[in-house]
Amino acid sequence: MSKKLLIILLSLLCCCATFAQEKSNLQKQAEAVNPSQDLAKARSLYLHAYSDYVSKGQTHQGVECGVKATALYYKENSYNEAFDLLRQIDHDINADKKTSKSEKAAMHYLTSKERMQMYMKMHRNESAKDQLNTMENLTKQANDEKVDSDLLFSKAIYYYSFSMNAEGNAIFREIISRKDSANAQKTADQIRALNKQIADHKATIEEKDDSLSSRQAIIVSLSVLAAILAGALVVGAIILLRFIALTRKQKKTIHLANETNALKAKFIGNISAHMEPCLKKLDNNIPEVKALLDFSSHIQTLSDLENMPNENLDMEETQIHPFCEDLMEQIRSKVKSDVTLTVNAQKMSVGINKKHVSHILTHLLSNAAIYTPEGGTISLEFKKRSPHTYQFLVSNTGEVIPEEKRENLFKPFVEMRDLTKGDGLGLPICKQMALKMNGDLEIDDKFTKGTRFVLDLHV
Repeated sequence: MSKKLLIILLSLLCCCATFAQEKSNLQKQAEAVNPSQDLAKARSLYLHAYSDYVSKGQTHQGVECGVKATALYYKENSYNEAFDLLRQIDHDINADKKTSKSEKAAMHYLTSKERMQMYMKMHRNESAKDQLNTMENLTKQANDEKVDSDLLFSKAIYYYSFSMNAEGNAIFREIISRKDSANAQKTADQIRALNKQIADHKATIEEKDDSLSSRQAIIVSLSVLAAILAGALVVGAIILLRFIALTRKQKKTIHLANETNALKAKFIGNISAHMEPCLKKLDNNIPEVKALLDFSSHIQTLSDLENMPNENLDMEETQIHPFCEDLMEQIRSKVKSDVTLTVNAQKMSVGINKKHVSHILTHLLSNAAIYTPEGGTISLEFKKRSPHTYQFLVSNTGEVIPEEKRENLFKPFVEMRDLTKGDGLGLPICKQMALKMNGDLEIDDKFTKGTRFVLDLHV
C-alpha cells in the first residue's frame, strides 16, 4: 500500500502542475498559512486570490485557488458553501471567452473532482459515481494526458473508498502498466539517443582519423557520465526507501493514536458506568449529587456515540408538522412570561431517526427557553433544501453568543465547570448525534437577532 500511496502523491503533484503559472501575492499569502492553525484565514485568502484572478481574466489560476477554498469549506462540513462556490467557479469558467473548449473541460474536471471528493466524505456513493462519470466525459473533451492520468487515480480512490477492491486493483494494474510502458519507451529513446551519439563520435573519429588520445577521452567521458547516472540512481533509491519507511512509520503512529483514543473513550465510559450505581445510592435531591448523576449519564452517552460504528441508523417516516408542534409544546411550561412560540414546518412526511432528532431539538429548545427574555420569541422551522437535504432551525431572540465562545461550543471538556450549573456536554452530544446521522449541527453566524442553531440532515 505504501507504493500505491507514493504513486498517488506523485501523480497528484503532476496534475496540480497543469495550471502552474506565476502566482499572485494573494495566492502566495494563502499558501503561507497553515490551515490546521488558522483555517478561516487560509480559506479567506484563497477566495480573495480566486476573485482577483477571475477579475483579471486569469481563469486557470483562479480555478486552482477556488478549489482549494472549496476543500477548506467542507473540511469544516460546510457543504452548502462548498457547493455554492463550485457552481460559481463553473459559471466563471463558462464566461471566459478567451479559453478554448478543451481548456475549459480541463478546468471543469477539477470542480467535478472536488464534488466527487465531497460526496465520498458524505458517504453518498451514487452521487460520487455520477461525478466520476462527468469527469470521464470532461477528460475526453480536454484531451490532456495529465488529466487522463489523474482520472485513473481518482477512479482508484473512489473504488477503494467504497470497498470495491477488485475494481480498484484493476485500475492500479492499468496505472502501473501505463507507467511501465512509458518508462520502457523513455529508456529505449535514451538508449537510441546514446547509441546515436556513440555512432556519431565513432564516425567523426574515423573520418578525421583522430589520435588514440581523443578516443580515450571520449571513453572516459562516457564512463564518468555512466558513473554519475549510477550514483543518481543509488541516491534516488535511498530517498525512495526512506520515504516508504517514513510512510509506514506514520501509518503505524496514526493506527496507534486511533487505538489509544478508542481505549480512552472506553475507559471513560467504564468509569462513568461504575460511578453511577454508587451515586444512585445517595440522595439525588441534593444539587451536587444530581449534577454528578447527570454528568455521569452524559459521559456514558458521549462515549457510546463515539464508539458507535458509522452505519446507517434506523429511519422512521415522520409527519413533520405534528412532530415539531409536539416538541414545542413540551417546553411551553418552561418559558418566561409573554414569550411567543412559533412553528413553521411543511405538512409532509420525511424519514428521520426520530430518537436522535428529538433529543437534539428538545435540547436546543430547552436552552432557548432558559435564555429567551420576557416578551421574546422562540421558533422551530423545517426546510427542504434539496431532494435529499433537510434542515431544522431553532431560533430565539435575546443575547448573541460571543464570537470567542462559538469555537468551543461543540467541544467537550474544554473548561472546568461548576457541575450544578451544567456540565457543557449537551451540545457536544447533539453534535455527535448529528454526525452519526450523516448530518451536522452548527450555529448560524449570519443570524444577528439572537441565536439560531441549524441541524442539517442528508438522507
